[in-house]
Amino acid sequence: MIDQRRDEMFRWPLQTRPFRIAAPGAYTDYRLRVSTLKPVQLAEIELLRAAPASP
Repeated sequence: MIDQRRDEMFRWPLQTRPFRIAAPGAYTDYRLRVSTLKPVQLAEIELLRAAPASP
């Protein structure tokens, strides 16, 4: 597991929020697990990496 969140709240529908992961690194696979009894809507996931340092 590289990151875990609980009880995240969004102020309005369709809100976009960035999250930094606790253990950044290069991984070949990613898995998103959502475990809740409440309805969940997820429109998009965007995985970004930091720009490489210039020489």
